[in-house]
Amino acid sequence: MRRLLTVLAALALVAVCSATASGAARSWSTPIGVIAPNPLGIGHYCSASVVASPRHNVVLTAAHCVWDTDPARTAVWFLPAFNNGAASNTYGRWRVVKIIVPPQYIQWRSTHPAPAGEDRTNPYDYAFLIVDGDVQGRTGALTPVIDAHDTPATVAGYNAVGGSLSSCRGTANRWAYQGQTYLKVDCPSVSMGDGTSGGPFIPTGTDRVIGVMGGYQEGGPTPYVDYSSLFRAEFTAAYDQAKHG
Repeated sequence: MRRLLTVLAALALVAVCSATASGAARSWSTPIGVIAPNPLGIGHYCSASVVASPRHNVVLTAAHCVWDTDPARTAVWFLPAFNNGAASNTYGRWRVVKIIVPPQYIQWRSTHPAPAGEDRTNPYDYAFLIVDGDVQGRTGALTPVIDAHDTPATVAGYNAVGGSLSSCRGTANRWAYQGQTYLKVDCPSVSMGDGTSGGPFIPTGTDRVIGVMGGYQEGGPTPYVDYSSLFRAEFTAAYDQAKHG
């Protein structure tokens, strides 16, 4: 489980920032941020990243972070380039107005309960957040790529107990479990624990994203081996829906 279960009550809202030009990520890390119940980032519980879209308002995360959340009733904020426990004035604070979870995730979840002592495994563990404003213009964006594996990758996310981005490098290997395919990255020297769910798997040295922390046991049973669902046709269908907002 890489999602922090306990979050704090939402605080007073601040205005959503607007932006202008868009393009590739300013650096590999600027599109990455936290999901929180308030615009200050207090109680942030998952990680996410901006992905390329025509309306510049799409953010990618893990489905298990948001599958049961209605942003019309529960405040959800995305804060890119979160650092030292603070939201960035440069890259903005973005209110989530819509959440898109693939129907395959919901169906699988309803028919595959987690075994005793394990977090839930789901091969469709990805979702999209639609934010109110041009976040891509501020941060740049990562470009999703499907069916990518066996490649050097950087895994990144925000631990719930820390205020800065954690990352590690390894090889994103194709990994099979009970007839389904996932990505697996060994990170023996970097702890990627609660709060890093939804953080991107980025082919090292690129502006692409090939996975997000989740999938097998919602990211893995230990903080030193990281997992993702493999992006395939179901991912493309959900992404296309998100791009049309």
